[in-house]
Amino acid sequence: MPDNFKESPDYKADQHISKQNLKDLTLATTGVVDAYNSDRADRLANNWTAKSLFASTISFKAWRKKYSKPGNIVLNKPVPFAGTSSIMFNATMKGVTQYPDLHRVVIMFSGLKFAKEPFKNCIHIEYKGKMYYAEKPSLNKTTIRVRCSCKDFYFCFSLWDYLNRAIVGPKPKKYTRKTPPPSQGGRPYVNPGKIPGLCKHVFWLLRYLKQKGWVTI
Repeated sequence: MPDNFKESPDYKADQHISKQNLKDLTLATTGVVDAYNSDRADRLANNWTAKSLFASTISFKAWRKKYSKPGNIVLNKPVPFAGTSSIMFNATMKGVTQYPDLHRVVIMFSGLKFAKEPFKNCIHIEYKGKMYYAEKPSLNKTTIRVRCSCKDFYFCFSLWDYLNRAIVGPKPKKYTRKTPPPSQGGRPYVNPGKIPGLCKHVFWLLRYLKQKGWVTI
């Protein structure tokens, strides 16, 4: 596992996120859940892990090994899917660079053990008045799918993550290029190698989950 996942700063919840932003997150998360439930047959076809998806990201651009810190992370309640052995983590964080938007981040871990009673090293999730006991996801071993609303994820990785079954939720909105191809003097392609990967918001949410004990190496 890359050293980047081993430590994480102590983030505090951002108290300035508006009710409308939280409502938007809820709607977006609902869409992801619906799409996830409709995609059961193909979900585990490609067994990406946090480690392998981050390694793929670095193979795309080496500088992404040292992602800059985003704004404060606000983690929502994890959503357990006992029937499909999965857990969804979703969070919001503010952009601090070129696009200072409120970004919505979703990470889905699959192939996890669930039980009716607590067991060694399990995590406890209370959801809709019911307690769930689940295996703690591993960054090295557990199957993962990710999604982020930021522009970097959309333009660099969303389509290739979708085609390689590394994305959670529906197919990304189609982008129509507005400039000529590079062969005709246009700007170079953003991801010419069509490499799956993750943005800094997904990366830092993974670190945050590790720091808070929700996941292990």
